[in-house]
Order: sequence, then C-alpha cells, then structure tokens
Amino acid sequence: MAQWFCFFMATPDNFLHIGITSNPEKTIAFYNGLISIYTDTTKKLNRLVYLIHAGDKETAENYFKKVSSMNKEQKEEIVKGFNPEMIELVIGEHIKLW
Repeated sequence: MAQWFCFFMATPDNFLHIGITSNPEKTIAFYNGLISIYTDTTKKLNRLVYLIHAGDKETAENYFKKVSSMNKEQKEEIVKGFNPEMIELVIGEHIKLW
C-alpha cells in the first residue's frame, strides 16, 4: 500500500502551494523542473517547506481539503510551526521518509 504525504512548496516571496503525493522525491523534482509561467521569478515554486506523512490517500485528501480552505496566514502558521524560517527542506538531509 502506498504511503501518502501532504506538502507545501513555496515561492521566493513565500506564496504557498499545497499538494499531496505518494512519491515526494519525484513530486519535488517535478516542481523544481517546472519553468515558471510568469516572467517574474518570484512566482516560481522553488522549495519544499513542509512535508507531513498522512498515511493513506483518503487521509491526505482530507488534510488537503482542510488546509486548502485556510487563508495565507493560517497556512503560514502551520508551516512555521514546523519550519520557522521557511527554509528549503531536503529529503534525506532535513527529512527522513523511512
């Protein structure tokens, strides 16, 4: 059974994007490889700032729905509770998956 995670990616100006994945490494590589649709590079999602193990897909989806309905300040509070400086988290360095 796949293990599911919820994550926040951030832009240089700290816009937060939330998602769910069963493969954090592949998902982060995908986001890092994206070319920004904006000419303003402050809009490119460029760093993982939060990752939480949700267990199964249904739990991840429920968490996603709950957090997606929050405002920016509430989302930042979640991230800063775990990562106060909102630094880029590196799997294997800052985060151990297994």
